[in-house]
Amino acid sequence: EEDNPDANRRRYGNNHYSISNIDQFLNSSEDACCSSKRHEYDEPPTEGYVSGNTEYAEHHGFLRYFDGWEIDAIDDSTITTALPDCDVQNDEHFETITRKVFLPSITNIFGKTIRGVSEGDYWDYFRRDMYDDRVTTPNYFAVENSSIDEEVDEDNAWYWLLRSPNAGDGYAVQCVDRDGDYDYCSAYSGILGVRPALKINPEILVSDEPDDMGYYDVIQTEIAYEDVSEDELFSILTK
Repeated sequence: EEDNPDANRRRYGNNHYSISNIDQFLNSSEDACCSSKRHEYDEPPTEGYVSGNTEYAEHHGFLRYFDGWEIDAIDDSTITTALPDCDVQNDEHFETITRKVFLPSITNIFGKTIRGVSEGDYWDYFRRDMYDDRVTTPNYFAVENSSIDEEVDEDNAWYWLLRSPNAGDGYAVQCVDRDGDYDYCSAYSGILGVRPALKINPEILVSDEPDDMGYYDVIQTEIAYEDVSEDELFSILTK
């Protein structure tokens, strides 16, 4: 953010999640994911504003190739996110936003808080094992499309980004390292992966078994409605 009066945000990016490029990307279904400014000093993630050769301003949004019924199957989630100290106003140390897709928080993954702010629940999946469930590897598409200088492959664990800020400054964000422990990095760092989270409508059907790539598929279903008389309805209900 070259015009930001905060010197660290000019150099290393902005760790205020709700106005971040990655938040805009995850909830966009547009051909170019980050086409609008979210605050006065906002800059798109183009070359020169991100590190690691990872510009994505012209990349399509995460939801671009979701069908309409698939997007409808994602419930809105109301999430709490801690604010960096420099953005705290009226002693409010967190913000609450509503999104379809979001990054997990340090509370979701580690059960930790930021300056006493609990960012949601500690998810049961990550309570099962101290580290193993937090360790993840890049998927095929990430490897094939990687543009960073460091070698990326499907067999080696990789870093992934959380939405939680390092509250003591305006530029650092929390992340999970290759060993499944927590760490932090600059907000403009482009080498971290993401594990997007979303909440599927509980009435939606999901396949019992994963497909060839290890994914569980959401099953599209249509409910057929038929007009019946009151007598017919009574007959159906009393069978």
